[in-house]
Amino acid sequence: MFRKFRQKLKDCHQHRKDSRYWHEKIASLLSGKENMPADYEKEIKTFYKQYGLNVSTQWHKRYLDILHMRDVRFIPEDLFYVDIEPRLNNLIYRDGIDDKNMYDLLFKARGVRLPDTVIRNINGYWLDENYELLDPAAAIKLCLNEEKLIIKKTVNSGGGNNIIVLRGAEITGENLRQVFSQLGGNLVVQKLLQQHKLLNEINPASVNTIRIITIMLHNEVLVVQSVLRMGVGASYVDNICAGGMAVGITNKGNLKEYAYDAQNKKQPNHLTTGFLFKDVCLPHYKNVESIAKDMHKRFAQFRLISWDFAIADTGPVLIEFNLKYQGMDCFQIFSERPFFGELTNEVLKELFGKKTN
Repeated sequence: MFRKFRQKLKDCHQHRKDSRYWHEKIASLLSGKENMPADYEKEIKTFYKQYGLNVSTQWHKRYLDILHMRDVRFIPEDLFYVDIEPRLNNLIYRDGIDDKNMYDLLFKARGVRLPDTVIRNINGYWLDENYELLDPAAAIKLCLNEEKLIIKKTVNSGGGNNIIVLRGAEITGENLRQVFSQLGGNLVVQKLLQQHKLLNEINPASVNTIRIITIMLHNEVLVVQSVLRMGVGASYVDNICAGGMAVGITNKGNLKEYAYDAQNKKQPNHLTTGFLFKDVCLPHYKNVESIAKDMHKRFAQFRLISWDFAIADTGPVLIEFNLKYQGMDCFQIFSERPFFGELTNEVLKELFGKKTN
């Protein structure tokens, strides 16, 4: 009994700590902005009160400032990360599968295409694409046979960090050893992906990916968010925190009229290439949806999953999936709607219950 009580105290302290972080974050984002309209604030409070929730309306003010939209169903970021995501995803299982070196074992047998692996390092051991052990010299030799390589950490990575691209004369034994030393263990070396010609038109310097977010609800898997992320300039990565931009995708697979850049400014064209987004139909989008929904059923411990797909001429290529810190705030901006959309009431009711007056 004492152990359970102590755990409750620990959880309560962590809850306060997390909540304080998110409140400080939104306070900094809204510095110097006008106050929230009183009538809108009352509507928001009334909406969330029916689920027993007393939320800060500052996040709604952020979306009002950026999107010029009122919608009580916008999800405050602190509510999402402190109360919603932990209820949806059983994160004690995350570390065991959230490793890119496990993807061949998890997905390839199901016919999901992945980037081609050259070598991998797991817990300090070098292995080839088929998980056969290699000595360090043999691992380097396999890399020297390639013309373009991408090297990335397989655990505890995100935001486009710890990703290195080598081309042509850059692929030498000395450079490879230096990169491996820099990244440490637990990494994968893959052949550089050739993306679909349309995605290449949008920005040829980066691999531009579809982020699709699925939820398990009422005994089915549904799509809650879908956006196209793009690099800007010469950057290889497409993450917003690395200076990229993103545009929402309709349920028919067409791009919306405006993308948003790293400063949350609306852009009708790509900042580097001038590519016009409005109504462009993405190739193989329905295949992306189908794969994400089918694969999600095999990870029922995690009811909310973010999937990143590149698109090759032949179809979707799974780059990674995310089980935590899924970028809720920015996706409400990119998609120009509440995170759960029409499913908001159902999600909140299931997680928190519907309170009666």
